[in-house]
Order: sequence, then structure tokens, then C-alpha cells
Amino acid sequence: MKNFSELISALEITNKTNAKIEALVHYFKNAPEQDRLWLIAIFTGKRPPRPVKTSLMKQWAFEITKLP
Repeated sequence: MKNFSELISALEITNKTNAKIEALVHYFKNAPEQDRLWLIAIFTGKRPPRPVKTSLMKQWAFEITKLP
């Protein structure tokens, strides 16, 4: 997460294309693979499918907390 926040900061503080490319290259070299995939998903707007549906997670939370 620290790598991601540093990338966003680096992208926001400059309007120079080369500086932004350098920040992205640095991120892709240093970030864990899963984080790199999420960055691509966020920037392209194409998220990977969820492994568990939200409705199922909600059901589990109600069962665990014993809420109606």
C-alpha cells in the first residue's frame, strides 16, 4: 500500500509526462505482483471478478454476528 500511495503522490505533484512514466516504471519494478495487477485494473476500469459475491459476504456477517 505504501508503494501505491507513493505512486499517487508522484503522479499528482507533476504534470510532466516523463516524470509520470518514471513513477509508473518505479512502481511496477518494486510493487508486489498482486498490487501491480490492481493498479492496472484501477487505471483501466476493468476490475477482476470478485471471488465471493457481496450478498454472500453479507449473509456470513449476519450469521457470525447473529443479527437479524
